[in-house]
Amino acid sequence: MQNIKLPVLLMTVALLSVGRAQEATPANGADASTKGTASQQAPLPPGVTLQKDIEYVPGGGQSHTLDLYLPASSGKPVPVLMFIHGGGWRSGSKDGCPAKFLAEHGYAVASINYRFSQEAAFPAQIEDCRAALKFLRAQAAKYNLQPDRVGVWGGSAGGHLASLVGTSPAVDFSKGPGAPLGKADESVRVQCVVDMYGPSDFTHLMGSNPQKKDASAIKLMGPCASEAELMTKARWASPVTYVSRDNPPFLIQHGDADKTVPLEQAQEFAAALKAAGVETTLMVMPGAGHAGAAFFTEENHKTVVAFLDKHLKR
Repeated sequence: MQNIKLPVLLMTVALLSVGRAQEATPANGADASTKGTASQQAPLPPGVTLQKDIEYVPGGGQSHTLDLYLPASSGKPVPVLMFIHGGGWRSGSKDGCPAKFLAEHGYAVASINYRFSQEAAFPAQIEDCRAALKFLRAQAAKYNLQPDRVGVWGGSAGGHLASLVGTSPAVDFSKGPGAPLGKADESVRVQCVVDMYGPSDFTHLMGSNPQKKDASAIKLMGPCASEAELMTKARWASPVTYVSRDNPPFLIQHGDADKTVPLEQAQEFAAALKAAGVETTLMVMPGAGHAGAAFFTEENHKTVVAFLDKHLKR
């Protein structure tokens, strides 16, 4: 197999940059039409408090911090929603979390940062998500959280990581690609997943045509000496690889005009989950591209809240 050449990567980066510019998708997974609006910049609702830059890995720097939005105190522990931002695994921020509205509905919302691909290749990103989950459970008493009622939500690259969190609690990523599944780690298991326009099968994004390879995904995999090694890593990092009947319920939302992550990714992932017996809802958003205002309307917020309430407030 030939090495993956730099000119191919540069060509692909250019192509994807054009496509992403046309999509006009900001780094945190929200659409450009919602960024900077009153809904994003509005003051916190009465009673909601924000604790910023909490280190979930001591001494880990800004990449290992989270913001915690806490609802008005009811005296009882509250369920938790961990939000993972997008940005092609190479940009974005926990700031301006589009899920913070959930604090008005009785949820603690943890918006996390994680290491970017230029800092560390996969599996650093999923390990950071797991570290944040373990921190939230370990500190549940301090923040008045319900450690057995934790959901995860992400968009784009964050949708990929959220889905991977959901499907892979039995995977020890430190052992590398192809390691056998072990016993599920309950400290990183979640009770439900909201995946918005996230890729789920990297092998389909690494097709035989070099011009159609996803440059962001290639960067995420790290150095590869051959096409075969790249494909092995692609399977290793794909949520669909680990689909099983003990996966948590999924709400998957994807635009039918998405030019960055094909709709087929969501359709095939949902089909695999359903075939395994996992409760799965796939919502195709007509006319929506990669992100978009359709995902962040008041009506869709109600859909997300209803899904979370069903699985985290029983």
